[in-house]
Amino acid sequence: MDVKIQKPLSRFMKKLDRLAPQLTENFAEIQVLDRKAREDEDKLKRICGTVGSSQSRSPKQKRDQHEERHRQLMKILDEMEESCKRKLELASTSYETVDKYINDLDKSYFKFTQNLSAPMDNKRSNQKASGSGRKKKRKASEMAETDGTATESLEFDSPLVEMPVDPNEPTYCYCHQVSFGQMIMCDNKTCTIEWFHFQCVGLTSTPRGKWYCDNCKAKIKRGRKPSAPM
Repeated sequence: MDVKIQKPLSRFMKKLDRLAPQLTENFAEIQVLDRKAREDEDKLKRICGTVGSSQSRSPKQKRDQHEERHRQLMKILDEMEESCKRKLELASTSYETVDKYINDLDKSYFKFTQNLSAPMDNKRSNQKASGSGRKKKRKASEMAETDGTATESLEFDSPLVEMPVDPNEPTYCYCHQVSFGQMIMCDNKTCTIEWFHFQCVGLTSTPRGKWYCDNCKAKIKRGRKPSAPM
């Protein structure tokens, strides 16, 4: 294979080698979160199984036990919700990572096919100019060298090719676009939008604690707390 073709392919393959570790790390964390979710589910079952098991205790003891049970349940449910958010974030990041490599490959393949056809075009140009004197021969040679230089500098870090979007894919956020990159869910259970892109809401990392979108924040400021679903 021509070295001018082989070098760009080698660069892309080296870049592709970085994909597997990225996905492996994300999937490993998802597996850890899945195991924790099963453990939390078992905890919920054990706590719920204690309901009604203290018939002989005083009303105060029953009330205290009920409050403690409720506190434990809410803590576990909050942890499970955070784990679900993190899993969705990891899944979305993995999808976007693979999608970026696919776009890079499409872009590179297009340039690669152009590169394959370039030598044939140059050959035809040289044959056509062979009987036109030294000046035309020199010009054809310079054109071939220029094409070779352009091929040599081929890189795969070019802008991504726009890919068609499935019209049936759901949209989110203020921008009404499909899911991509990192996303965050509004903690208002009745939020009409629910999911938002980090870049659209000015986030660079997942905030701690509860997070509300601007619409729900406005409701809170007006004294209307986000209500739980019926």
